[in-house]
Parts: sequence; C-alpha cells; structure tokens
Amino acid sequence: MTDQEMKIHHIGNGMRTSDGDGVNIYRVLSPQGYQATNPFLMLDEIRSDKSADFIGGFPEHPHRGFDTITFMFQGGFEHRDSLGNEEIIAAGGVQRMRTGSGIRHSEMPVPDEKNQIHGFQLWLNIPAKDKLIPPAYEDADKDNVPGVKTENGASMRVISGVQNGIKGRWYEEERQLTILDIQLEKGQTLSVEEIADKRGIIYMVDGEVNFVNREPEKPEIQSSQGQFLVFDTGTRSHFSARKTSRILYLSARAINEPVAHYGPFVINTDQEIHQA
Repeated sequence: MTDQEMKIHHIGNGMRTSDGDGVNIYRVLSPQGYQATNPFLMLDEIRSDKSADFIGGFPEHPHRGFDTITFMFQGGFEHRDSLGNEEIIAAGGVQRMRTGSGIRHSEMPVPDEKNQIHGFQLWLNIPAKDKLIPPAYEDADKDNVPGVKTENGASMRVISGVQNGIKGRWYEEERQLTILDIQLEKGQTLSVEEIADKRGIIYMVDGEVNFVNREPEKPEIQSSQGQFLVFDTGTRSHFSARKTSRILYLSARAINEPVAHYGPFVINTDQEIHQA
C-alpha cells in the first residue's frame, strides 16, 4: 500500500495577548477557530526572559469540561489544585489535567537560572460522555517522557501516541491522540507514522521546515517560526528542515458534537454553560 501524505488546509500565525495576571503569551490556536482545529481548542506559548512578562502567573481559577496538557522547554510552573496536588513542572516535563466535572488550580512561574520561561498549554476537547467525570491530574518529568532518535539523527519525544514502536507517556485508543516534540538539524528529514483522517496541527517553535502536501498544485509547503499548519492526516507526515528547527506535532480524531465555550468552561450547550 502506498503511503498517503498529509493534506494541508491552512497555514497561519497566532496572536500576542495576555492572560492570567498579566502574563504575555502567544496564542497559537483560539476557541473561536475550533471548527477548523477540532478537537484542539487552544494552544498558548509563553516564552520570555523578562520577569514582567510572566511574574504574575495564573492565580487560582476554575475549569470544566476539557483536558489541559502542559509541556515545558525552559523553566517551569508550580501547579496547585483543589484535589490537593502540588507539583513543579520543570523543563522537559509534561502535565495533564482532566478538568471533568470541575476543578480549581493555579500555575505560578518558576524561571530557570537565566530567568527564562518557555512552555505551552494545550486545551483538548473531550466527548460529552466524559465532561462530568471526576477531575484527575498526572505529570511526568523529562526522564519519563519516551524519546527516539532516527537513523539520520532527528529526535522525537513521544508525549502521546506511538511512534517507531515507542509508546508515549499517554496513549488513547479511542481518539488516537498524538503529541510529538520534534527537533531537526538542517537537512534532516522525518516521517511521522499516522492513521488517516485525523485532524492535525503543527506549530513551528523554531526554524524553517518543508512539509510534503497531498495536493498536486502545492506538493510542498514551507513554514517558519511562529506559524501553524492545520491538516488532515494521511498514513504518514513527511518533512525536512531548511535550518535547525523544533516543532510541536498534534493529531487526533475529531469530536462530532456541539461545543459551547465560555472562559474556563467547555461544555456542549449554552444551558450547561449557565449551570457551570
């Protein structure tokens, strides 16, 4: 069977904004674009070595009806929640919080020795049947996130899903959620093993990459730092680095249900939002 490449629908840029107590962020995906990025609701990047950009952090606030997944590249955040969890997510670490029927938490910055903070938080929608389950929390440090190096030297951390026979920190049969942290040197290529007909998001953290596209009129798409791509998966996603690059690769099955979003709540109807 011939491999089928990804089909890229859109390439765009995020926007600068603030959240929490004045934290400056780069909002890659926002809930307003959910119909195109389903099941990915939001993706925020925080990246600075200036205390004024992040020192206020994210004081206690509620969430309900979706999952948050946080991954740190530099520095960290101290997490506290209403379940009694108190953990610092440090560089290389990941965290997943299922907000379910409701949870309150805070996230306060812990910069590294160079006063740097660099990390991401993803909001992932969940099916209606799971929106009122009890909330839960899980994290893993950098040594407990599986990784693999390809024959040509490209590196890939498997946060969720399965790649090259390596099962990630998380694995979901139902939604086939894939989250990869990929680093490439100039000239290196990589193919991500995929299942067809999932929705995918690629965010260019650093560098410049060429992506093979399943469209004869545009067989290759180039993207650079700060841009994101929306695509449908084929059986593989193939790309090559034009310079030293780092990307976040996300894919999952879409959730074909109505969505109602208001602030920290993601439910299915406006009535449920009022109840929340």
